[in-house]
Amino acid sequence: MSNDTRHQPEMRARRSRSVCLPTVSAVVTEKSYVVNSDAQPSSRGDAHHQQNNQNLKPKPDFKCEVQNAPDIEKLQSDLAAAVRGNDILKCEVQNALDILSCAKDKLKDLELQVLKKDEHVNQLTNDLQECMKELWASRGRKLRATVR
Repeated sequence: MSNDTRHQPEMRARRSRSVCLPTVSAVVTEKSYVVNSDAQPSSRGDAHHQQNNQNLKPKPDFKCEVQNAPDIEKLQSDLAAAVRGNDILKCEVQNALDILSCAKDKLKDLELQVLKKDEHVNQLTNDLQECMKELWASRGRKLRATVR
C-alpha cells in the first residue's frame, strides 16, 4: 500500500480540521477571558488586570457558535485526531531521515569500494602491460638466439 493511499483519510481529516481550528482558537480565547474576568483583581494591580482583560477579549472576526457539549466534544476529538496525525507524520519524517542517513552511509562505503577496485584494476592493468613487455622482450631474445 502506498503512502498516499494509506494516509488519505488522515489528509481529509486534516483539511476538515483546518476549518475547525479557528473555532477552537476562539473558544479557548473566550474561555480564558471568562476565567480571567471572574478572578478577583489584586489591589495593587487593578489597572494592569483591566489592561490584561482588554487584551484577552476575543477578536470580532472569530465567531464562536458552539451551542452545546457535543460541539465541544467534536472539536476536542478533531483536535486530538489532528495531534495524532501530526505525531504520525513526525514519526514518518524521522524514519525517512533515518533511512536517508543510512543510505548516505552506504553510498559513501560503495564509493570507497569503487575507488579501491579502480585502483586494483589499474594496478592489474599496469602489471599486465609489464608482463607483455617482458614477454615480447623474451620472444625477441629467443628469435635472435635461434637466428644466430
